Amino acid sequence: MIKNNNNKIEIKEFRISEDAKQVLLGSLLGDGYLRKFRKSRNAHYKEVYSVKQKDYLLWKNDYLKIFDTKVHEYSVFDQRTNKNYNSILLWNTNLVI
Repeated sequence: MIKNNNNKIEIKEFRISEDAKQVLLGSLLGDGYLRKFRKSRNAHYKEVYSVKQKDYLLWKNDYLKIFDTKVHEYSVFDQRTNKNYNSILLWNTNLVI
């Protein structure tokens, strides 16, 4: 779903390949999840891995880029262990379902 300059809502229709569909379904059965915020009409897709699995996540991103997915690396400091943990995130802002 996209809002144009006149604030009218346009539905973006697209077809996904069978491979992309299987990657998305497999991800939802695994570490990926959809989250719908209270005031949002659509769900957001997200999954997080260790940076050690960066190549795998980039491979997934190639299949899911039709959903306008993005990849972001970040670090989190854990006060309990006094260590930094590096993670990589695959997400999108709106998944029309």
